[in-house]
Amino acid sequence: MAKKPWINVVIKGALITVGFGLYVFVESGTRDRLSRLEDKIDRVETKVDEVRGYLKFNVAKDQ
Repeated sequence: MAKKPWINVVIKGALITVGFGLYVFVESGTRDRLSRLEDKIDRVETKVDEVRGYLKFNVAKDQ
């Protein structure tokens, strides 16, 4: 029995919808991971600045 043309359209539409949904899901997860990575980098930069200030203070104190 041959498939009816409207069934092909429905199947293609469903596949496109699922594909787009997966794309949005993956994209939002990637953005979330990048945001968390940026937060971690900011914390490291803050610690580096704190250590740099501490070292400058100790060098000035020792002189």
